[in-house]
Amino acid sequence: MVQNGVNIKVIPLEQIRENPVALRSVSQESIEYREIVDSIAEKGLLSAITVRQQKDPETKKMFYEIIDGLQRYSACKELGIKDIAAIIIDADKAGVIERQIIANAVRVETKPAEYSRALKTLLQLDPIMTEAKLAQKLGKSVAWIRERLNLNKITDKKIIELIDSGKIVVSNAYALSKLPPQEQIEFVDKAQSDAPDVFVPLVTNRINEIRKAQREGRDPETLGFKPAQYMQKMKAVKNELEVAQIGPILCKKYQLKTPEAGFAMAIQWVLNFDPESQASQQAEYDARKKKKEEAATRRKEERAKVRESKESEAIENALDVEEATEI
Repeated sequence: MVQNGVNIKVIPLEQIRENPVALRSVSQESIEYREIVDSIAEKGLLSAITVRQQKDPETKKMFYEIIDGLQRYSACKELGIKDIAAIIIDADKAGVIERQIIANAVRVETKPAEYSRALKTLLQLDPIMTEAKLAQKLGKSVAWIRERLNLNKITDKKIIELIDSGKIVVSNAYALSKLPPQEQIEFVDKAQSDAPDVFVPLVTNRINEIRKAQREGRDPETLGFKPAQYMQKMKAVKNELEVAQIGPILCKKYQLKTPEAGFAMAIQWVLNFDPESQASQQAEYDARKKKKEEAATRRKEERAKVRESKESEAIENALDVEEATEI
């Protein structure tokens, strides 16, 4: 059946296969997926999925590969529906990825790292596709495309999982990707715990340190505690303006005698760089460092126990063999 120039066909589900480069996996426990199942059960499938025809390299049999509509396909399969309406298109691998990228551009549930890998793959497969052209297709800025592509600089699988699971927000992931691989690992804890307005300036300071060291022909200083400057929440600043509480405490504690000294302390407080804020940052750093050291010690002890267990088992096996030989 052809509608408005689009080839639509009712296809048996058994002839359809999932796409190995799908941008989004199906989480059958998610609210979104359960709503799709309920909607199809009540009203039927209202929107056809999109597929392309492919040939199995081993059996040589033709089948249909999903381009868009994996969740709807999975829901129909779960409901025991035998046939599904599908729009059949002709598309090579680059075309498939491009359609998936465009279809998923505004879906927040799309995994950021997976999406970034798809962008990179499309640019590699299509020699005439530029960052500017891709940005235009997606209705995004070139800067947005470049930030997304930069996520591909994160290669550690554990960090990628944290990004795709949402434990590291996208803004922090963008900042993290600008660091060298080893330092990405060093910053991963704060990437999970800190808000972007705290984490991004911290990373920016570190990047500036690295670049300065490179210009001077030396290695950057080893990572250690360094207080970061970042803005107080506007609500906190307004509260302090209306009801002065922190200012008088700081002035009294540090014996500030002049308006200039008080004003300087106020600026430091707004930047979270006053002595109290720095002490708080130091305490947080020490706590994270202690936690990491304790975790490393536990892993070391666990590995030692495993080695000891294997050695004991090897000795017992050797004794068993020796006894069997004597018999």
